[in-house]
Amino acid sequence: MSLLTHAQRKFVACLVPILSRDQQKAFIESRDAPAKGNPWERVYNLVDLNPKAQKSVKDVTRMRSILTQLKTAPNAPGAA
Repeated sequence: MSLLTHAQRKFVACLVPILSRDQQKAFIESRDAPAKGNPWERVYNLVDLNPKAQKSVKDVTRMRSILTQLKTAPNAPGAA
């Protein structure tokens, strides 16, 4: 038995694409914004380094560690 009425489901179905578009727009704006500060911080924010619970996903612990070091290092390669 569904807890939502037909009108509520219809409202939610209309709202989901709007929220998705807003999230996508915000992501694109932040992605295309001019880089400020350390470029490694921008790379760190763009790369998905969240560990997954699946076996097929490779371990990214070392990569996450290196990017964190580059993001926080004031004399990292490429950082002005």
